[in-house]
Amino acid sequence: MSIKQSKIAFIGGGNMAAAIVQGLLKQGHTEQSIVICEPNAKRAKWLRSSFNVPVTDLAEVAVSFADAVVLAVKPQVMLSVIEPLAQTDASAGKVFISIAAGTSVQTLASGLGQDTAIVRLMPNMPALVNAGMTGLYANEHTDDQQKEIAKWVAQACGALIELEDENQINAVTALSGSGPAYFLLMMQAMQEQGSSLGLSDQQIKTLVTQTAIGAGQLAQASEYSPEELCQQIASKGGTTEAALNVLKRANVDGATRQAVKAAYDRSIELSGAK
Repeated sequence: MSIKQSKIAFIGGGNMAAAIVQGLLKQGHTEQSIVICEPNAKRAKWLRSSFNVPVTDLAEVAVSFADAVVLAVKPQVMLSVIEPLAQTDASAGKVFISIAAGTSVQTLASGLGQDTAIVRLMPNMPALVNAGMTGLYANEHTDDQQKEIAKWVAQACGALIELEDENQINAVTALSGSGPAYFLLMMQAMQEQGSSLGLSDQQIKTLVTQTAIGAGQLAQASEYSPEELCQQIASKGGTTEAALNVLKRANVDGATRQAVKAAYDRSIELSGAK
């Protein structure tokens, strides 16, 4: 069976689930191989019309259909959603792929069964525009075919890294899960200051957003570190050096390191990891 024909069910049809479905379809996944469980009638209607895939309000129906089940519900309702599934034959032999932040494999296994194939994904918000970064961890009960399906799901919205230890999810959360907000905060400050420099709002937005995109692509493609690239941009006595001097005096780099550590510590706290 082609991976594009593997049957994938989504429990929950929110924004992230919709982004993944859209990405799967763009990758060539067949519409008839996707089903979404969404109890909200208005949202269900939108999902049907947007993606031309079956939508049901019964989780057991969706799970019975599938080879892989994407759990796209809020962490606080996760157990109430999955525990009834474990009491039926619908979940037998399936791989469950969770995109719920802070919900450990052990928590999921307590609801689904200790021998269940479980994969955790940690995507980020740019997945909504097919520019996401996702960390993937699969437990020992996940076979190679199931893992390939999980990777296929993760790659539907952007780049992917595989993790060997579930606790590494916390580092992924601190760097890429929360990370877009760090850059967006800087972009907001740049845009606000730009408004006093004689340019229109649209000009400023274009300049700042494209500069952010370009910096990311430059760092990704270059053999140099971000620090070395900064040095190449900042000529002696020039405008960039003047700006960097202000940022260094404000200890922006130190504050950024502290911010990443705070996000990491909070992720550990929320997940109950040791």
